[in-house]
Amino acid sequence: MGYLLITLAMFLNLVKAFASKKLSRRAECVADNIDLSILRNVFCVAVGALFIALANGADFSIPPLGILICLLSGAFMSVNYVAWVMALKTDAIVFASTANNANFIVVGVLGIFVFGEHLSLSKGIAILLIFAAMFFMVKFQRGIGGAPKLRDAVLLFLVFLCGGISSVTEKCFSKYVVGVSSHIYTFYAFLFAILWLLAARIFIRQPSAVKFAERKEKLFGFLPYALVMGIAIYGVTYFKTLANSYLDTIVLYPLNNGLTLVGSCIMAWICFKEKPNKNCVIGMILIFLALLLSSGTLEQIIGRLSA
Repeated sequence: MGYLLITLAMFLNLVKAFASKKLSRRAECVADNIDLSILRNVFCVAVGALFIALANGADFSIPPLGILICLLSGAFMSVNYVAWVMALKTDAIVFASTANNANFIVVGVLGIFVFGEHLSLSKGIAILLIFAAMFFMVKFQRGIGGAPKLRDAVLLFLVFLCGGISSVTEKCFSKYVVGVSSHIYTFYAFLFAILWLLAARIFIRQPSAVKFAERKEKLFGFLPYALVMGIAIYGVTYFKTLANSYLDTIVLYPLNNGLTLVGSCIMAWICFKEKPNKNCVIGMILIFLALLLSSGTLEQIIGRLSA
């Protein structure tokens, strides 16, 4: 069940990445990115409210600890997404996806030292394989657009760190807020993200040269993509939070992120003409081997052959 949920999250991540890449060309400044994120999160909250009304008896109650976790999640989620869209403007989608998907390192370390999870030999080898895969993905990016500039490196680091901490809050909610639906977490995380973004928007103004009519037209142009992204990102957050009940973080997040990275590479090739080379192919093979190792499939195959 856990691997099924990861697969669903991976496909929705690709939908989000595709819409984000398209929108990154329209978002010309930080204010545009914040407005886009607010629109996206409004759709996420609407979808969450609908699910809660249908599946949870319209019960929106949440304990104080859950509110705190969702408040933190909303903050880091907001920074992660704004930085992600800005990084997509200047980098190949595979490189931005590599930074975003490398955040399993943050989750894995905290999973061992905070949640007391155990690192077996096969899981450890799987994580090392994903590290190696990401190394080859970075080489692939350098072949496309060269090494990132300082501004790009800062954006990619924010994508990496904030995405990791946001994922940790998913584990915290499933572990410490027992008996509360994952829909509740997802709904409040995006609701608080809207509040954080609105607060930031007060201090970040649109360039004065932009007229109101142009601004209105741009916002309406954001709407279709924001709707698609809102549904996709809600599903990603929900399925990953649910998968935490079945898999340890040191397995779940490396696998989810590794599979998403492979999917991003294929999508970038098909949709954005970012043709893969041998480094990209090696990276995808390593991630596939990591999937077999961490899921125990490779051990079962070896066991059957030896029998």
